[in-house]
Amino acid sequence: MVERVHHIAFVVGDLDAAAAQFEETLGLECYTRETMSGDYYLEVAVYELDGLLLELITPTREEGWIYDHWREHGDGFFHMAFEVPDIDAAIEQFAGSVTKSSRVQ
Repeated sequence: MVERVHHIAFVVGDLDAAAAQFEETLGLECYTRETMSGDYYLEVAVYELDGLLLELITPTREEGWIYDHWREHGDGFFHMAFEVPDIDAAIEQFAGSVTKSSRVQ
């Protein structure tokens, strides 16, 4: 059912520093960098590594669940997304196995 890992995201407090570390340590170039608002207030830098997207995410406001997560857990792994051929079937399959620490969206 899962075809591949689509992306892995890390939440960070200092996007510029984290981006510099990714670029220097991994030798990657930023694919895109965007600021988002609406449901989420964040800035994201996206890198591509052999077809896998790596995201660095930082909250841009001191509110919301992304900010709350970062405040509680600090910098680090945030989420992983899978590519599936049928999202409705995948949601149905995984919805029964969702735990408190995970969500199917």
